[in-house]
Amino acid sequence: MKNAMLSFDKLTISLMIVFLASTSILSAQQETLFGRAHSAGFFFSPIVEYSMWNNEVRASSGGGMGLVIDNFFIGGYGVAAIDLDALIDDNGDRVEVDIAHSGLWLGYVWPSHKVFHLYGSVKGGWGLIDTEISSNGFDRADRVFVVTPDVGVEVNLFRWLRLAGTVGYRAVNGVDTNSTIPATQYNGVTGGLTLRIGWFGRHHRRFEEE
Repeated sequence: MKNAMLSFDKLTISLMIVFLASTSILSAQQETLFGRAHSAGFFFSPIVEYSMWNNEVRASSGGGMGLVIDNFFIGGYGVAAIDLDALIDDNGDRVEVDIAHSGLWLGYVWPSHKVFHLYGSVKGGWGLIDTEISSNGFDRADRVFVVTPDVGVEVNLFRWLRLAGTVGYRAVNGVDTNSTIPATQYNGVTGGLTLRIGWFGRHHRRFEEE
């Protein structure tokens, strides 16, 4: 299980390095890429997602970062639920599960300069589900693809801080059909809290009046 999580950590770090490098390039070319944008910015974001697991609400946590272009944002994320409550399989064995994934994060907020506004995003990326049965030494990692669209309301707490409450759905593809835990256990409705901390650009007065 530890090896699977180390692989995920390396994947997440690699994605963040690539994203930071891309950000530097975009910033250097801002005049041409963002020249027609009313506002542009950048943010970091702690993320908490809630979903049902074994008929109880459980939390996943992680973070992300993104570029803001008017009402849109694009970035990367990483989310993990480590040591979920154990399940008991058909043989009476204790099964422990970890799930982690990271990838691309796209979003849209409107109208972003209002205190309360609509928020929507889609997270999609590769990850791992690690299943361990300690009684017999079983330990397997499934590589999966996870997509999580969500919608909700975001509030501008400060110029540099925004909080979004969302409802979404997590779809997991690639779980082994012979897995001890059925694939449907990982799919389902999610609730989320997302803080965005950074610079969200400055709306010019002439655009606000239109």
